[in-house]
Amino acid sequence: MSSKSKQIGVTFENKIAMDLRSVLGLSKFECYRAGSSGIRAIEFADITFSDWIKYPILVECKKRASLSLDNIWPFPTKEVLGWIDQVTQARRKYETEFPNIEPLVLLCMTRTYLRSPYTLIFEPYRFPTFPESGFQKIAKMIIPLHGVEHVVVSWWDILPFVKAFVVAHQKGTNVDDR
Repeated sequence: MSSKSKQIGVTFENKIAMDLRSVLGLSKFECYRAGSSGIRAIEFADITFSDWIKYPILVECKKRASLSLDNIWPFPTKEVLGWIDQVTQARRKYETEFPNIEPLVLLCMTRTYLRSPYTLIFEPYRFPTFPESGFQKIAKMIIPLHGVEHVVVSWWDILPFVKAFVVAHQKGTNVDDR
């Protein structure tokens, strides 16, 4: 990957971290772009939190000039499947480190001039009340992979649910109990 491509990716990752900081009320020291793109021991994905127990959210970011919905739905391309495998490995790494915590796993994808990145939510139905918290009212696409449903939504539409997930997690309750 060229240095220009890497810089474009870094800019996108910084933007996603900034959005998360804004919605969760965090400082740039509590939520930030992972310096090693998730390969260090304390990093699990592209976006890092200073407290992984308090903020169990894994976000992998991908920006490609050629990305379109055809790459994602109804059947992900080989490249997107590779990204999904990468995030699945990050999830396994997280669950090994924190076996009693179920992380919210997101793959955020975009291209130049796309208003809102596509966000693939891994198995949102693992969280019993996540769908009932208004989640079903937003536009989405369901992608079945290996017998499990993943959901694609707009990044801007998912942000309120990320906050609800964190609030519920910190209270030790379901999303609807907030």
